[in-house]
Amino acid sequence: MDCEFTYNYQDKSHGIVTFSEHIAIGICLSQEFGANSKSRTNHIEQLLVSLEEAQDKRIELSDWVVEVEEEDVCFKHNSLCSSEPGIDEPDVDSYLDWELIAKCGKHDVVELLSNWLSFVIEQKG
Repeated sequence: MDCEFTYNYQDKSHGIVTFSEHIAIGICLSQEFGANSKSRTNHIEQLLVSLEEAQDKRIELSDWVVEVEEEDVCFKHNSLCSSEPGIDEPDVDSYLDWELIAKCGKHDVVELLSNWLSFVIEQKG
């Protein structure tokens, strides 16, 4: 999966920019784990462990859901999971569908998160 890791020196936030059909993965990870937080590495490590152990699992984050099905992982924004349309939905018109959902192999996500974790730790030092 093609990606770029980013670091904002002003607010000390980290991000991931992913491309083509994987854009939602970068948006999800940047929103959920990129903000200035001392526990950022712990959260990334917890997600890594959950993905490595899971065969079929649903991992609920703040604004996103990560669904693991055997060797596939799907990142889906909560606005797509809402059972009652119109309730607490973000301005979905500002996002395209491919910015709200993406699917890829579990191995690719584990590798991405491992590399991003190394980048985050390196920036802390």
